[in-house]
Amino acid sequence: TYAYTLQSKNAIGNTSAEQSGSVIIDTMPPTAPTAGLAPGYDTGVAGDNITRITTPKFTGKAEPGTTITLSINGKIYECPTATDGTWAFTLPSADALATGNYAYTVLATDAAGNVSATTNGNITIDLALPAIPNGGLATESDTGTPGDNITSTDLPTFSGTAEPNITVILT
Repeated sequence: TYAYTLQSKNAIGNTSAEQSGSVIIDTMPPTAPTAGLAPGYDTGVAGDNITRITTPKFTGKAEPGTTITLSINGKIYECPTATDGTWAFTLPSADALATGNYAYTVLATDAAGNVSATTNGNITIDLALPAIPNGGLATESDTGTPGDNITSTDLPTFSGTAEPNITVILT
């Protein structure tokens, strides 16, 4: 921080009153922000960055007082950081993402215009329905005629196949 004083002086030596102030010289860029899908918006396996939400919410942390710039799908968005440095931004419905993979970048700009290093990330929007699983009463639980799905077992076992990383719900 530097203090300064301003004063005018005309050709015959008369001077004005003084005006004082200070200026901060800031040449240090802020640290790179953190960024990712907000909790509840990563609808796949936690941390896999796969979601079925087409207007995802991104959150992170940066230096307080900085402005966050998020770039995704050819669009640029800005949002301020809170006093604790946290930030959050939800894509507007007009810019909803289609099924696909998206790279995004996030950076922080401080009040002096210094720009942080870029934080990079990727998300996948997956709106495809999983294939119907194949299966039924397991052979070892089918105690009647094989394949008739009649059993005398109180707790029968079911088996089958499904896409990888799919949860099969039996009701």
